[in-house]
Order: sequence, then C-alpha cells, then structure tokens
Amino acid sequence: MVDQSRQNWFEPIISAPNLEAMTKINNEFADATRDASKACLDSMIEFQSDLLQFADQRVKEDSNTSLSTFRSGNFSELVEAQQSWVNRTIEQYGKQAEKWLELSQRMAQTAWTPMFAYEKNIAEEASKNQTATNGGAQHAKNGTRSQGAARKS
Repeated sequence: MVDQSRQNWFEPIISAPNLEAMTKINNEFADATRDASKACLDSMIEFQSDLLQFADQRVKEDSNTSLSTFRSGNFSELVEAQQSWVNRTIEQYGKQAEKWLELSQRMAQTAWTPMFAYEKNIAEEASKNQTATNGGAQHAKNGTRSQGAARKS
C-alpha cells in the first residue's frame, strides 16, 4: 500500500509561485555552463593544435641537426651545428612559452566570462528583489506607523 502523502511530495514544489523564476535561473545557468564549456573546449583544441605543430617543428629541427652533425667534416663544424641547434632551441622554446602563456590567459578569460556574467546577473536580480522586498516592507512599516500615529491624534 502506497502512502498518498508521500506519493505527491513534489507537488508543492512544482506549483510554487517561484517555479518560473527557478526555471529561468536553471536555464541561464545551463546556458552559461554550455558557453563556458564550449569556450574551454575551443581553447583546448587551439592549444593542442599549437602543441602538435611545435612538436612537429622540433622533431624536424632535431632531425636536421642530427644529419648536420653526422655530415660534419671536422670537429669545428660539429660544434657549430650543435651551438646553432642550442641557440635556435632556446629561442623557439622561449617564444613558444610566451605563446602558451598568452593562450592560457585567454583560455581562462574566455572560459570564465560566461560564468561571471551569469553570477553578475544573479547578483543584480537578487539585489533588485531584495530592494523591492525591503521597500515593500518599509512602506508597510511606514503605513502602520502612519495609521498608528493617526490613531493617537
């Protein structure tokens, strides 16, 4: 036997006057989450693509340097090829590190922007609601005082 009081426990929630507001908030949150996820995914794809291009470039560079060292006719050519490789490698890794830092900063900003906008909207709505509620309470309070003051006179 099913207890009828437990069967429809959700009914007050669905018929609550705030259902429309709750639905709006949930939809806005879902939209913000979707936009943030898309921005994050797009940034990760860009990062991975750049990483693969850099790795490909480095493998080619390392292979060419290896060939140069094997083909060197004397010790000074060998040292020159290695020094050239070291200098290019340091320069390329430095540029790549700067590029990845910029990309990660942009990624963080674009991924969090939708969530910050959502939070800002929620805070503004809550502030408006609180102002409206406090304003109504204040008017009611003032009205009571006015009526009380009128009764005293």
